[in-house]
Amino acid sequence: MSDGNGNLPLTVRVERHGVVVIVVDGELDVATAPILASALEQAATGEAPVVVDLSRVRFADCAGIRPLLATRHRLTGMGQGLAVQGPSTAVRTLFSVLGLDALLQDVAATTADATPPG
Repeated sequence: MSDGNGNLPLTVRVERHGVVVIVVDGELDVATAPILASALEQAATGEAPVVVDLSRVRFADCAGIRPLLATRHRLTGMGQGLAVQGPSTAVRTLFSVLGLDALLQDVAATTADATPPG
C-alpha cells in the first residue's frame, strides 16, 4: 500500500558480493509501478545482479510487474540478471495467470547463485 502520498515504500541496499537488493512493501500497481521503475533504473547499472524482494507485496497487477520484466530484459542484454526473491501469494498468483511461472523458477536459481550462503 502507498503511504497516502502515492509513494511505494522501497529500500535499496547492496548486499555482500555486490548484489543489489530492492525490497518492495505494499501494493504494486499502476499507481506505484513508476516508483519501482525508477528504483530499478537506478539499481540496474549492469555492474551487479539485481534481486527484488516481493515477499511484502499485498497486491500486484500487470502494470506493477511490467518494470520487472523490462529491467530483466535490459539486464540480460548487459550480461547480468534480475531475480525475484520470496514472491508473495499475490505475486505468485499474478505470475501464474500471466504464464510467467517459468520466470519464477529461473529466479530461484538466479537468487541461489547471486545470494551468498549464511
